[in-house]
Amino acid sequence: QRALTDIDNGDWIAISQVDFGERSPSTFTARVSNVKVHSQIELRLDGVEGKLIGSVDIPLNDKNQDWVDVSAKVSEVQGVHDLYMVFRGKPDTKLLDFDYWQFK
Repeated sequence: QRALTDIDNGDWIAISQVDFGERSPSTFTARVSNVKVHSQIELRLDGVEGKLIGSVDIPLNDKNQDWVDVSAKVSEVQGVHDLYMVFRGKPDTKLLDFDYWQFK
């Protein structure tokens, strides 16, 4: 299994040309582990500071390697956009490891 590790405050992932279609998803889910501090994943369109369509609060997880699913509602979005997942939390601290994500 591969995952993104050592994610810090302000790090981001971009996925180009995500086709949300005509029916907007209502929920975003991500699988995370090694959560050292309370953090968030911001979901933004077309840029790191683009329109915010959702924010996932990620609570502390004292069980070091346990993967947990975290979810949040997302605003209505349609069409094709670049999707940015921006990680927020305490500066200069490893926030979490990130496995996968999905919209439903």
